[in-house]
Amino acid sequence: MAGRRTLVAEEGGEVVGFAELEGDRHLGMLYLRKDAVGRGVGQRLYLAVEREARDRGLGRIFTEASITARRSSSGRASAWCSSKRLQYGALRW
Repeated sequence: MAGRRTLVAEEGGEVVGFAELEGDRHLGMLYLRKDAVGRGVGQRLYLAVEREARDRGLGRIFTEASITARRSSSGRASAWCSSKRLQYGALRW
């Protein structure tokens, strides 16, 4: 799909996670291999997504995520629309 960018996290030559930013500013996926969870890999991957969005001139990105993602996004600029869904991860520059 045009405008879609996939970012990949590697360790020791193996893929341990990936994220996909779509051209419409939607963070479609952010996935980590089980052994990569809790080691900062997801945070670094998300920061790479933010850089990509900034480089593309996107003033905001958004996603839909389960409540389990809430812990991971603590400290990030985000607006929670309910206790179960993350509507926007708001990034403004």
